[in-house]
Amino acid sequence: MSNNTGQTVLLSGATGFLGSYLLRSLVENGYSVVAIKRSTSNPWRIADHLDRIEVLDADRSPLSEAFERRRIDIVIHAATCYGRKGESVCQVIESNLLLPLELLELAQRHSAQAFLNTDTVLPEGLNYYVLSKKQFLEYGRRFAAGAGPNFMNLRLEHIYGPNDDSSGFIPFLIRAFLRGEAHVDLTRGEQRRDFVYVEDAVEAYLLLLRNLDRLKTPFVEYTIGSGEARELASVVRRIHQACGADTELRFGALPYRAGEVMHSQADIGPLQSLGWSPSVGLDTGLIRTIDTERRREC
Repeated sequence: MSNNTGQTVLLSGATGFLGSYLLRSLVENGYSVVAIKRSTSNPWRIADHLDRIEVLDADRSPLSEAFERRRIDIVIHAATCYGRKGESVCQVIESNLLLPLELLELAQRHSAQAFLNTDTVLPEGLNYYVLSKKQFLEYGRRFAAGAGPNFMNLRLEHIYGPNDDSSGFIPFLIRAFLRGEAHVDLTRGEQRRDFVYVEDAVEAYLLLLRNLDRLKTPFVEYTIGSGEARELASVVRRIHQACGADTELRFGALPYRAGEVMHSQADIGPLQSLGWSPSVGLDTGLIRTIDTERRREC
């Protein structure tokens, strides 16, 4: 249902997992969208919306062109590089620090109202991905304390849902189980994680956009999750059962990584006070994700 906002949102990472859901929801809620992507990016997730948005290939045109074409009211930075696919440290820094920093400078120069940054709940010392995210956050704080724009930092717990990349934990398991892998090596699975369905996470973004005028400070931060911490071993078994898999689960075959986070759980009280709460339970979300992957495998 459209809100007919009339506002224009510049969205980075529009072809990615989270970004594609954000793009669809923004368009359906009446926002004009300018999507930033690479010319080499596969737009399969947003193919049915390409005729409803503007697209700028950042490797072919300067980012400033997006701001010169029309007024940009809001920037949402959803592009990210985890370093899971063999990317160099420089590539990780380019996506997670230099790209958003250029967008932030342009947002300031062109008097955008707000910058929504997609951050992680993981601790800084874990890897270069997290380090680059935390470094950009410090720039966001400084810009917000100076000439702006208002900076909203959104710390994401473990989002999941249909059409995620295979490098993610849940899609990796689903694909292994559906393909009938003989075994999957795992840690002991004692870690507790907060899993939030991607559509619930996107609803949080949209709610915050609608509440921008209520911001009391130029820098605010919210954590998006379900508010529940679940043991990974239990989640793995749920997925295994829902897939009807015979795959052997080798818990304890892998060591915990250095600096492993053993408990992560969102405080969703601040979002609930604005009227948001997750609506898709874990079992329902997993079934939806598994069903989508089954259709793709057929």
